Amino acid sequence: MKRSSVYISNCLLLACVINISTFSEPSDADSVIRIIGDRVTNSEMNPSGQAPVESAQVPVKGNATIRIVGDKPTNAQALSSGQTVRLATPIKEVKTATEKESLSPKTPEQEMAERLAALKAEKDRRDAEKLELERLAKQKAEQEKAAAETARIAALKQEQEQLAARKAEEERKVEQEKAVAETARIAALKQEQEQLAAHKAEEERKVEQEKAAVETARIAVLKREQERLVARKAEEERKLLEKAEKERIETLKAEDERLAVSRRALVAEPIPVAEAPVIQHSADVNPYAASNRGNETGLNQVVGDDKIAGQTSETIWDLYLSAMANDPALGRSRARVRGSRADSDQLFSTLLPHLDSSAGVQQISQALANYNTPNEVKYDYTSFNYSLVARMTLLNVPAIYSLSAADAALRVEQAGVAASRQSLIVKFTDSYFALLKAQADKQIALGEIKRLKQVYDQSRAFFREGTGDLISVYEAQSRLDGAGAELTKSESTLRLAEQKLSSVVGKPVKSIMNYLPQQPAKADPDDLAWWVATMEKEQPTLKQAREGLVQSAEQRKSVKAEYLPVLQTSGGYSVSRGTPDLPAAEVRQWFVGASLSVPWYSGGETAAKIRRAVASEEERRHAFDETIEQQRENVKQAFYNLQYNFSLIKALEQKMTSAEIQLDAVKKGRNMGVRNAIDLLNAEQAYSLTLRDYKYALYDNFIRVFQLKSAAGILVDADIAEVPKKASPTLSSQLRFSQETNPN
Repeated sequence: MKRSSVYISNCLLLACVINISTFSEPSDADSVIRIIGDRVTNSEMNPSGQAPVESAQVPVKGNATIRIVGDKPTNAQALSSGQTVRLATPIKEVKTATEKESLSPKTPEQEMAERLAALKAEKDRRDAEKLELERLAKQKAEQEKAAAETARIAALKQEQEQLAARKAEEERKVEQEKAVAETARIAALKQEQEQLAAHKAEEERKVEQEKAAVETARIAVLKREQERLVARKAEEERKLLEKAEKERIETLKAEDERLAVSRRALVAEPIPVAEAPVIQHSADVNPYAASNRGNETGLNQVVGDDKIAGQTSETIWDLYLSAMANDPALGRSRARVRGSRADSDQLFSTLLPHLDSSAGVQQISQALANYNTPNEVKYDYTSFNYSLVARMTLLNVPAIYSLSAADAALRVEQAGVAASRQSLIVKFTDSYFALLKAQADKQIALGEIKRLKQVYDQSRAFFREGTGDLISVYEAQSRLDGAGAELTKSESTLRLAEQKLSSVVGKPVKSIMNYLPQQPAKADPDDLAWWVATMEKEQPTLKQAREGLVQSAEQRKSVKAEYLPVLQTSGGYSVSRGTPDLPAAEVRQWFVGASLSVPWYSGGETAAKIRRAVASEEERRHAFDETIEQQRENVKQAFYNLQYNFSLIKALEQKMTSAEIQLDAVKKGRNMGVRNAIDLLNAEQAYSLTLRDYKYALYDNFIRVFQLKSAAGILVDADIAEVPKKASPTLSSQLRFSQETNPN
């Protein structure tokens, strides 16, 4: 009976434990009451600080504690963060004293039940704490995830801002580079203009300085001449007063003769005894007669080897006609014009009516068998026919555009003929005046040798007489050898120039007329903008590029028009006679009609042609832009070259005047004994070089004018014909310095 009651008590206790384990605190409860079993004393705890669970005997001693927990905190955030939350209602403890032993002792089943209840409550508390920790960990993980997402979004936003800032910085740098480049270009243009202005000012300053130097030299020469005259007069007076000193003078002469004998003994080469040359001096030459320098200096003459006056020479126009007949480039351009004109006529003929006729005769022998006849039937007859057909295209848009393209091609070739003619004129004039320059070099070298030979002979004679020195003889010999080398060089250059001109004109050339302008020409008008504008209108090369662009555009239109229909009409008259049934029958027929053909699909051929035509047009457009820029540079260069040549001629004229004055002054000083042979040699060489440079500049003036007109596109055959009108060709073959008297 007692065991049965114990068993029943254990079952009830187990049921209570099960109910307690399934109890969960409601989420919306305001207060929770937890009943905790007997408090375990410190002496009953194990060394780890936990109450012994396996002990079945629980002492009855101790105080039972009932804890009433107040309202649940509603601040979930405080719980999740682990902060201490102060409850609204404080925890109250009600202690029940069990001091008296008079209470009835608990049964083992009750103790077991209490112990199980305490264990269950502890387990629930730990499970609740575990769940709370898991919830807090999950919430913390979600917060960290949200923070990471926020950080990622912030990083992306920052990266976008950095990219935008970088892009803005790059755009700013590009704008700055463009601004710097534009500023540099403007500065370069400004600097170039300043350099041109400075160059022009420098040239003007040099011209003024040269003029001032010439004037100063002229005044100095005149002053020295006056001083020499005064000195000569004083010397004559002194000689008249020194007649009393005749004996002393004779003694000095004897001493001079002795010194002369000693000098001749020092000469290794024996000097032949010859009579001293007679010193002559022509009338003074006006130093300001530079405008009449044409015939006096030998600038206008027949050019050729050993030519004499009266010999016939070919003019520049005759040689130019020969060059035109011999130039292969010009002939090729003219042939292209004829071919282009034929192509244009051929395309135009497709739009005109076409009339065709035909006639024929046949002798026919025909056999008919197995056609409802027992025997074979033969037919022999003569058949003939003739017809007359007229056709005409009423609408063919591609042919019309092709005809326009052919006309543009014809204009291209015509401009090519003009370009070839201008190129021939420039090449011919370069060769012609190159030959004149080479002949001028040879003539100057011959005159230089003749004059140096005279100076050399005089130096030897003066040395023999004792009034000269050995250094002057050696210096004259050195200058004479150098002039011989220059003559050899000029002869070689002359042969090359003759060969070049002969190749241009297609025949040997030995003698040509010499043309030099009476006055150097300059750009007319002296306006660079006018020449550039004229070039853009008249330049054949630019016309070729422009018409080539038009040709490409018309070809593109022609290819695109291949999608359009073509309308043709035809009519005619035909006669035919002779058939197997009616051998003598004759059929006469008039007919008229029209045909319309529409292209639908060509396998992509037309589209490919259109792309090719568009690409060709684009290529021609870029070529036109390149050509116009290049031609502008050519015009500017030719214009400035002519300006420089004109200024150079003016400066060389002044230099020629100075060289003539210096040469005459040195000659007079040589006669008076105040200048030596070396001074005379230097003056002669300076005059020769100045004369050569002046002649070169005059020849170059013609060439520079032709080059400027060629660059502008207005150079024509008439410019060659007008060359003799701008110069005065003569048959004089003697230079001024070859007519001068022997210098002393």
